[in-house]
Amino acid sequence: GAVAFATGQAKDRSARMTEIGDSIGIAEGKQAIYGDIITAIDDGAETGYLNDLFPSMTEATVALNNLQGELGLNVLQETTFGALSKDELRFALSTALPTSMEPEALRRWVVRKQEAQRKLIDYLYEAGDYIGQGGTQFGFMAKKRRENKGQTTQQKSTASNLDFLPEGERAEAQQAIDSGEVTLEQLRESVGGDE
Repeated sequence: GAVAFATGQAKDRSARMTEIGDSIGIAEGKQAIYGDIITAIDDGAETGYLNDLFPSMTEATVALNNLQGELGLNVLQETTFGALSKDELRFALSTALPTSMEPEALRRWVVRKQEAQRKLIDYLYEAGDYIGQGGTQFGFMAKKRRENKGQTTQQKSTASNLDFLPEGERAEAQQAIDSGEVTLEQLRESVGGDE
């Protein structure tokens, strides 16, 4: 029984490692596309509601539209559709990259997506390493949950250290600390909280 269990675990581990490797490849591909989109926007690609109604006129805009198509194909591959109508295809493309947004807003949106892909890639590598060293998927998920609970406890203790601020300002101060804009020590110094 133990040999059969170990053999089953090894097969499952191997399958998970293959899935993780495939997912990393997809995420890294998207990461590269997002980088190219940022370049196209920086090169002057025209976006916005009105630009969606007319044909592309600049090289950067054509490049951006092609990149939107690549992301749209990824969306279609990740979901199961039958035959798509023109409206459904347009929806899939706009979901992948909402070019109706103005360039600055679209660039911020893409940067956030790129950051999310980086986090996903890091997570997948960490999961692959954990499983590759003999762990299980459930074990990895339980480990991440414990780590996240630890962060939540740490955040609560930081929030309780903001008692030198008026109560109405504590939530905003906590957001600034969480985003890395300021440290607790810098905040204390700026308001004279340690005097």
